[in-house]
Amino acid sequence: MDEQRIAAYLELIQALIECPSGEEDDILNANRDLVDANFVQVMAAEAEKMAAEGNSKAAWLQNLAAQLANFVGSTATPEEYFSFLMEVLQATSDSGGYPQVVYRILQQNFDKLDLNFARILQAWATSTFTEVISEEAASIAGIIANFGNFINQFPLGRQAWNLEIGIACYSAASEVYTRENYPQQWATVQNNLGNAYRDRIEGVRATNIEEAIACYRETLKVYTPDADPEQWAGTQNNLGAAYGVRREGVRAANIEEAIACFREALKVRTRDAYPEDWAMTQNNLGNAYRDRIEGVRAANI
Repeated sequence: MDEQRIAAYLELIQALIECPSGEEDDILNANRDLVDANFVQVMAAEAEKMAAEGNSKAAWLQNLAAQLANFVGSTATPEEYFSFLMEVLQATSDSGGYPQVVYRILQQNFDKLDLNFARILQAWATSTFTEVISEEAASIAGIIANFGNFINQFPLGRQAWNLEIGIACYSAASEVYTRENYPQQWATVQNNLGNAYRDRIEGVRATNIEEAIACYRETLKVYTPDADPEQWAGTQNNLGAAYGVRREGVRAANIEEAIACFREALKVRTRDAYPEDWAMTQNNLGNAYRDRIEGVRAANI
């Protein structure tokens, strides 16, 4: 999908947002050539951005996108999904770590960035891993994990579905990158999987946070402050952030866990060695003390 068509989608979305109530159908009918699966994807992505910004029209736009999705679905065949999967994995392998190489392909295939693609990716990976030797399986797992990183950072498309594709990537890679055989790769994938569950939009929020916490704790079974100080501190910070928004358990105890994690992270994230990371964790720690229930309120503040 080219930039000109994306611009046309955004212009149509803006017209829908600004039009008087009841005129939406007339506007959509006048622009039938633009109303396709890609348009619904872009609309859903814009609604998510608006919701994050606190825009009161976000819910209305999300509802309209959901209604249109019932009539405008992806027309891609299983063969087209598979061809797209092969293309995007090859691009990831050839990218040299530069996401723009992959993003160009993703922009051209908005209609395939959905839950079907996530299922096809994971099913293909599981099947392929049983058919190749261990070294080749590890190479494929690495490519899939890298694609998971790219799709979770992709600024376009529907974030909820991008995250589901990322989760499918990390889950698939974990089938090969086990703690016993590939501890470092396994820990990296577990940490990234935790981040994806922490940000997940699909599913139940409380359950997603529990999954994130479990992933971070698994990561810390490999990362240590002596052997992997940066990764260990980063995971401690992530774990603290997850406890800060945890819905299960006792709120006061969760905040104490968050404070403990941030303090652990700060043993490595010093102001001199890692100034930006130090500032981030200090800010997180401040938020935790602000919300703290234990102790004396005045002292916490």
